[in-house]
Amino acid sequence: MGFGFRKSFKIAPGVRLNVSSRGVGASVGVKGLRYSVNSRGQRRTTVSLPETDLSHTSTSGGKTRRGNSSRSYKSASYQRQRELELIKKKEKSLRNYNVTDLK
Repeated sequence: MGFGFRKSFKIAPGVRLNVSSRGVGASVGVKGLRYSVNSRGQRRTTVSLPETDLSHTSTSGGKTRRGNSSRSYKSASYQRQRELELIKKKEKSLRNYNVTDLK
């Protein structure tokens, strides 16, 4: 478990400056509708029904985070791991050959 930091400052009615360990962001809105921008350029619009737990959030732009369940097959670490697995398979198949089989 890690620790984080987050502090929100009210600049004006409906305007907030948010500071966290990840960076600085700003949000503007009223009860039920909010628009936010973070330091990675990610924009988020949230619409909610006041006094209920119902809300809808739409995110666009910036670098998005992927959940643990999704896997990027294009990532460099995945490609290296895949290459190592293929090399190990080739080495294993080469070990099964006898020198006499090659003559």
